[in-house]
Amino acid sequence: MKNTVITPRFLAEYLSEHSRIEEVSYPGLPSNPYHGIAKKLFERPLFGGVVGFKVRGTYEDTVNFVRRLKLIKRCPSLGGTESMIVIPAKAGSMYIEPELRKKLGITENLVRLAVGLENVEDLIEDISQALNT
Repeated sequence: MKNTVITPRFLAEYLSEHSRIEEVSYPGLPSNPYHGIAKKLFERPLFGGVVGFKVRGTYEDTVNFVRRLKLIKRCPSLGGTESMIVIPAKAGSMYIEPELRKKLGITENLVRLAVGLENVEDLIEDISQALNT
């Protein structure tokens, strides 16, 4: 494991450039519609520890991506020192009516990643192998 400053922004930038990713939601990205507000509210360069992204493809493609992760753990909710990932449509949001979920942007390919204390290069390697398998 290499010593690298860990920030979720590095992961958000990596994901936003990956061909298997449809969309990335992270207020630290200049392309995010809330970036201006986030610059006023968050201590930079962190902008928070959760990165939302949509895997290009179906729900099954998203589940397979999450199953292939080796370092990042699956969980029903986010929080802790280790990186954790959840598919909101099949976790806490599964009890929201499908029409409302769609309106809120909670699609079946949406993934939320709470970035922990692992090395960012290790996390990128894990995400990369899961997306490219």
